[in-house]
Amino acid sequence: MYNSVLLDVAFPRVVYRMLLGQEPSLADLAQFRPDMARGLQSLLDYDGDDVEDVFCLDFSAVYESWGERKTHELLPNGSTIEVTSSNKQEYVDLFVKWVLVD
Repeated sequence: MYNSVLLDVAFPRVVYRMLLGQEPSLADLAQFRPDMARGLQSLLDYDGDDVEDVFCLDFSAVYESWGERKTHELLPNGSTIEVTSSNKQEYVDLFVKWVLVD
């Protein structure tokens, strides 16, 4: 409500989840960035033990801001921590939180 006027605004599901104190999920990211969510889901679905060789990921995210390429570490010293089959769920959770919350 703004100045006694009701606005008919449809928020994405993630906004309501955050208002309820819930963590965002990969499904929430899929509504916002479906290609990104599919890529992260393919990482989670991969069954091999060679995740670090196939995906070549570490706990950092590279993005572009005002034409400049920047890196955000999802964990302290995240650029030195490889994503493996044992920590890929943690990577996806941190990445989703970074995109949708941080």
